[in-house]
Amino acid sequence: MLALSSMKMRKRLFFTGLIIMTLFLIGIITHGNTVTRLDGISSNLNPLIRHFSPTWRSLKKITDFPYLVRVSFRKSTLPIYKITLTQNDRLNLINNLPNYPEENRLYEEFKKTVKAEFRHGTYTTANAKIRYRGNSPNHWNALKKSWHVQLPIDAQLDGRRVFRFFIGEDKGWIKAMLWNHLGNKHDVLTLQAEPVRLYVNKKDMGVYILIEGWEELDGRVFSVKNIKGAKDRLTTEAAGQWYDRDEPERSGETYPELMKLLALTAKSTKQEFEKEIGTILDTDVFLRWTLLSVLSGNFHQGNYDNLNFFYNEESEKFEPVFFDAHLTAMNGAIDLTEHRIVNRLIASEAFRERFEDLARSYVLDIKNLEDDLAFYDEMTEIILPEIYSDTSKIQTSFEAQKQVREDREIYKHNFLTLQSMLKENNALIYKYADEMYPL
Repeated sequence: MLALSSMKMRKRLFFTGLIIMTLFLIGIITHGNTVTRLDGISSNLNPLIRHFSPTWRSLKKITDFPYLVRVSFRKSTLPIYKITLTQNDRLNLINNLPNYPEENRLYEEFKKTVKAEFRHGTYTTANAKIRYRGNSPNHWNALKKSWHVQLPIDAQLDGRRVFRFFIGEDKGWIKAMLWNHLGNKHDVLTLQAEPVRLYVNKKDMGVYILIEGWEELDGRVFSVKNIKGAKDRLTTEAAGQWYDRDEPERSGETYPELMKLLALTAKSTKQEFEKEIGTILDTDVFLRWTLLSVLSGNFHQGNYDNLNFFYNEESEKFEPVFFDAHLTAMNGAIDLTEHRIVNRLIASEAFRERFEDLARSYVLDIKNLEDDLAFYDEMTEIILPEIYSDTSKIQTSFEAQKQVREDREIYKHNFLTLQSMLKENNALIYKYADEMYPL
């Protein structure tokens, strides 16, 4: 009896301690500054401090317990994909990653592939080319990593060769699908995205955002390379940093249409720019793309990175692709300083009037905001239970839920900010770059 009583006492103490620890960690995690500092140890240059990063990430996951209980008997409703590779190949992929934190970008030299098996439903191939993907270290410096899968040309899945699995912490759990929704409404090109679950070597790695490859746009897409020391890309001097995704080895300098766009953007006078830009850039599409960027709160696709232009062979004009936008709360004037083409267009009275007519027709109709938020909420209902059951994610369930909620509020805030600006001033207010064109 004494031994039994002692065992019960130890169990009580264990569970009491677990509850206290959980409440303590919840307190830490809900205190943003503390958790940010502790998360930062993964990039500390001191290897002794960095050694405890996995321990901290594991401790954080104790707070996931209440969320796991809520979905413990629920089966995933998401499409399931499976990757199987040898331990040796997986080790090779890990060894080929940047020497983080000394090197914190996944440049082209780190994008070696290995052969692996890839499955989805009844589809299977043993000849998929697979690697880690994602420029920034959050894609590959933890257990859960982003993946790039390329299928053999003679073994496509649903007509697709490239499958890109992004961690939700980077692309946003809902944002990529919101951009699809807005792109479809405004007839702006985006890359289709959907939430899925991914298994790697039979282990459920949780929720990913599957985003289609660039080849799905069915035409030439010009993008900027991810290279060290890259500066302003919207100049003719930077043309060598551009490439056609169908011909990655060919320099952008060899494409006259690209050179014309860059020359007009960086070299032309105000009069030349206003007269000629419409001959190489579809300004109607570009202004609609600009509205989506303004609604996101920033120009993450700007002078220095993330630029992607589709070349329409029919019109012989470029169209921007809305991809990888960040949600940032607007605060004051619309900052145009990070994108020279936007700067120059909005500085022109004729283009500015066209842009403001677009903005006015969209944000002054509250039904558009209701529709956008209804879509966001529908996606949230689908993905939140999947996030709760994801034990491999980098964030805790509390953090992920908070991010989903905050992203929604930022979009709503930006929409209403533009609405208020137009109602109060009958115009939008801008912050321009000091130098937009030669005098």
